[in-house]
Amino acid sequence: ACDRGTVTRQDAAACCLYASEQAMVQAHQAVQAFGGAGYLTDNPVGRLFRDAKLME
Repeated sequence: ACDRGTVTRQDAAACCLYASEQAMVQAHQAVQAFGGAGYLTDNPVGRLFRDAKLME
């Protein structure tokens, strides 16, 4: 649809859904890489994880 120049609300919603799902996947992988320190409140990775969870 974007190649034709016609973008619908459904296309935009699908993009938002995909982006929020991928943010959660990547944040989860980052937390796994940092181990227990990834869950700490003073760690930036923990904040990324919490923010991604809010967008989910």
